[in-house]
Order: sequence, then structure tokens, then C-alpha cells
Amino acid sequence: MTALRQVIVTKSVSSPGTSACGLAWDGKTFWYYDLSVHTLFQVSTSGEVIQKIHIETACCDTAFDGQYIWQASPLTLQIFIINPENGRVVRTLKTQDKCSGLCCSGPGFVRGSWTRKELIYFDPENGDEIRSIKTGASTSGIAFDGSSFWHGGEIDGENYIFKVNPKTEEVEKFPLEFTISGLTFDGKSLWAADGTNNKFVKLEIA
Repeated sequence: MTALRQVIVTKSVSSPGTSACGLAWDGKTFWYYDLSVHTLFQVSTSGEVIQKIHIETACCDTAFDGQYIWQASPLTLQIFIINPENGRVVRTLKTQDKCSGLCCSGPGFVRGSWTRKELIYFDPENGDEIRSIKTGASTSGIAFDGSSFWHGGEIDGENYIFKVNPKTEEVEKFPLEFTISGLTFDGKSLWAADGTNNKFVKLEIA
């Protein structure tokens, strides 16, 4: 891994809930799951609630594939694919272990794991694993910025955000003062769900 650099928060938006787990961008608005009320929220860039979708099962990460919302449920080893227009589950996928972190907008569908320190490429039709990239930490939130994957994680109790080159598998890490509980890319910038301060924050790597 290369030398550490600094992460700067350039904007923050208060979360409407109390326990954000996952963050996705649909091109205009954010989606995130709140663990305290088992609810998927659609919110504006100012934090205004637009829509709520209740999900019975505890979930942990959120992604958007251009049409549907993907929601990981590590306790049931499932991923729910949800129609955002009516809140219905279109279908489900089984995972081989507890999924933590989910991204549907990069070169392939990628998820993380509670126990394995890897990014795992998987088949979006059946959930089968295709290949993996070792990153050195378990994942919390995954985003793709057009060239690299990013994910949150901890090493020896310290918080970091990791940058992963999908071609070379090179990994960089940057220290954080908060825990990432979700991560997304809005086409220009990375946004994270700040699990420590219950905010959505816009990030810049200096």
C-alpha cells in the first residue's frame, strides 16, 4: 500500500434517520437504508425525505443499477432487488457469506464481506462469485468513480477509505475520523454515509 493522504469533507447533509447503513445515488437523489427503523429512504441532496420503503429484514448496504435498488441483507445471506417506483422486491439473490458493501455501477457487480478482506465480483443473475481482489480490510460501502473502486473499512480499530484499481489490483488507503457505513459516487464526487455523526458527507482526497 502507498503512503497515506488526507480526506477532506467539503459538504455535509444531516441524515433523516439515526442509523444509516448504505448509500446509493440514482442520478438525482440519494437512497439509504436506516437500520433503526428497517426502512429504505429516498432523500434529496438537502436531506429532505421523498419516499420511504419498509423492509422487514435487517439490511446493511444499498446500490443502484440504473433501474432497481439493490439492498444487502447479511443476516439472511440475501440481496434484495427492489423496484423504486412501487417498493416491491423484484427478485432476490443468495450470497455465500455475509455481504457488506455493494456496487452495481462499475465494471461488473461487486460486493464486500463481513469476514473476507476482499472485493468480490459476482454474477447479477444468480449471485455466484466470479473473482475477488484482496484489499486488506473488511468492507463497509463500495463505490466506483469511473476508474477505481472505493470502500470503507477498519485496520486495528482505525477508520480508512480504500481506493482499489480493478485492473492492477493496487490498493491505497486514506485515514478517516469517522466510520463509513455507506458509499456512492454522484458522477463527480464521492459521498459517504458517516456512521459516527449520522450525516451524508461529500469527500475530496487531498
